[in-house]
Amino acid sequence: RLLSRALMYTKSAQELIRSHLPGEFVRHLKPETLQQADTSFIDANLRRRFVDRLFRIELNDSTAREIGINLPWVHLLVLVDHKSAPDKHTVIQLLGYMVRIWEHSIDNHQPLIPIIPWVIYNGGRPWTVARSLVELLPVPETWRRYVPGMEIPILDVSNMDDAAMVGEPIL
Repeated sequence: RLLSRALMYTKSAQELIRSHLPGEFVRHLKPETLQQADTSFIDANLRRRFVDRLFRIELNDSTAREIGINLPWVHLLVLVDHKSAPDKHTVIQLLGYMVRIWEHSIDNHQPLIPIIPWVIYNGGRPWTVARSLVELLPVPETWRRYVPGMEIPILDVSNMDDAAMVGEPIL
């Protein structure tokens, strides 16, 4: 539960992102712009069960220009999983939350913006279950292009050496 609390502190959350979010995300972001995002529109039961933090973070200028986005923000959806064992349906749970965020944007005539899902897992056993929808849905190879390609990065701290968790002391 300490990681959940660490994410309440902007400096800690920024350092966690810089140090442990996969580089293919970090290189497109401005971690110093990180801020908590409003989640009041999300069903309280869903919020309590699945999501620890929803952040807004700016894309760097060149990435925003490259993808042609006028609103340079993305959402970073962080689930800190305290379960003792990995949950194979985590991908679907996160997808449900992401859909609710996009539905809220549509209902409020706001542009759809990218959402980066991220699971920080600190259970008793290493994460060994699905990281993507494709892994959950047994379909012929010719159907795979019709299955959403969502994959979630997992920071598995269950067996991480304390020295590998760099940054703010609370981390």
